[in-house]
Amino acid sequence: MTTRPLPGHYHRHCHCRCRYPSCRPLASLRVSVPAGLVLEATNAVPHGRGMGSSATAIVSGVAAAQGLSVCAQAAGDGLAGVPGEVLDRLAEIGILTPNSKGYSPSDIAIIEAMSRFRAGGYDEQTGFTVYDTLRYKRALEALVKEEVDVLVERLKGQMPPDRAVALIESGAEPLRDFIAALHTKLMVEEVERRR
Repeated sequence: MTTRPLPGHYHRHCHCRCRYPSCRPLASLRVSVPAGLVLEATNAVPHGRGMGSSATAIVSGVAAAQGLSVCAQAAGDGLAGVPGEVLDRLAEIGILTPNSKGYSPSDIAIIEAMSRFRAGGYDEQTGFTVYDTLRYKRALEALVKEEVDVLVERLKGQMPPDRAVALIESGAEPLRDFIAALHTKLMVEEVERRR
């Protein structure tokens, strides 16, 4: 297995620096941190003025804890419950595209989805392999090509590029929901048809 660093993750040299006496050491919170890791927090929000510095620190801490959790898993036998050899095969067939900086946010979302599939029983023991993902990749590649063709045709010269980008971004989440709902509907119809 090849271990790949994730974006923004420090390689195992750990120690916590904090300028505020109220900051409790991680050990007192029963948090296991790799030896030598440096955790350094700098809050640009002014302290003691009611501008949200505490909330900013809390959100940053939660994000850091999630990052540490993901990094710890990646340093082991896989990531998010997906074995390392499965991650390697997903990269070989182009489903994951890690680079020298690690996995992209899209790759992480794919890995998390694969973890949920595997937890639900979709794994090698029931006959499902990484190669099943290629069916979705092929279908989505054709769909994305057609979508880009339509967007270019309809938006070219109709609005400034920044407005076109904003329009595309605003449609991303509803499109995800639409595709998921339509897929579920069509799957149920097909299963019922085959009864």
